[in-house]
Amino acid sequence: MKLRAALAQAIGPAFIAALCGPADEVGRGAADQRAGDVAAEATSQSHDSSRAPAETAAAVPTGTTATAVAPAPVPTPVLTREGGRFLLDGRPITPFGLRLANTLQSDEIANRMIAHMDEMRAHGIQSFSLTLQGGRHTDGGNSAFNAYTPDGELKPEYRDRLARVLNAAARHGMVPVVVFFYRGRDEELNGSDAVRAAVRNTMEFLRPWRHLWVSIANEPYHGGYDQPLLTERAGYTELYRLAKEVDPDRIVYGSHDRGANDGFIADTWGRAGKAPPRAGDVSIEYRPGLDDMDDPGKFSAADRARTREEIMATARGGGYFFLHAAWHQKADAPGWPRFDKGGAGTEDDPGVAFAWDAMRDYARGRQ
Repeated sequence: MKLRAALAQAIGPAFIAALCGPADEVGRGAADQRAGDVAAEATSQSHDSSRAPAETAAAVPTGTTATAVAPAPVPTPVLTREGGRFLLDGRPITPFGLRLANTLQSDEIANRMIAHMDEMRAHGIQSFSLTLQGGRHTDGGNSAFNAYTPDGELKPEYRDRLARVLNAAARHGMVPVVVFFYRGRDEELNGSDAVRAAVRNTMEFLRPWRHLWVSIANEPYHGGYDQPLLTERAGYTELYRLAKEVDPDRIVYGSHDRGANDGFIADTWGRAGKAPPRAGDVSIEYRPGLDDMDDPGKFSAADRARTREEIMATARGGGYFFLHAAWHQKADAPGWPRFDKGGAGTEDDPGVAFAWDAMRDYARGRQ
């Protein structure tokens, strides 16, 4: 701490904070990163109003650019799978997550997502997925970014942004799912060797962060993929094996095919495996009705009721549930995506609070 103070006096506290992180986080060990008991933690938090206010200020000033030096990995909990369950430092994680595909689109978006991690955890949401080639960000559009060069290298600005998000997730006891490829962007890689390089390079980069798992592609076998390795069974098996070769202890999902996963299915609701997912399988995308990218957060009463029922059914059956809503994915206008729960999900009160609150209630033992 004396060295930090001396450096701050010499070259400025803002630079030191950007390089090292907030003073109260420096030196925090992995023991302080543990997930903790879900119900106790959720009960102890106070973020349970039926409607959250508009986006709060970002933890890092809006509009910041990638730092010259990539953030160093912080000590992390360790994610494992045993008996069909995900364990963080040996303790079961909650069954709930969010699809946040466009988190890495900009520094401003990544900063806002980090600023809402406490609120997510207070609702029993311990996991989230993000995609290195983004996700559909506007009505009728494709993703807005691609973190890979044509040769399969991670672009520095996305690599550094990813490191910052992973560090924040470790501090919050959260479990990221890093998805590599997205349809409509895979063709920007220069063929199969570049796809292999992307897998190899990303697995190497992720090695220090032990609290995450990897999904090779968003919706394997989707008709929008062009690369042969992402359209054929042998391709997914090869990429899965390549990922495990680089990091044998990492939990990896390639596809539902035998020999292309770590013993579980992780796909869109009902697309592969059972709905609701059971016994350790994952619905990596569940949409509670098709809320409009141009007008997100509005659902029918039937959609809201069904979503709550299926959240509960998934959790009771030992599955894992990731909410997918335009509310959390629209990224074509200032202030979007939203990382709070918003309102009740009605025409007059848009948001996804009905889903967040259902997850919170289960985590607190009310259901």
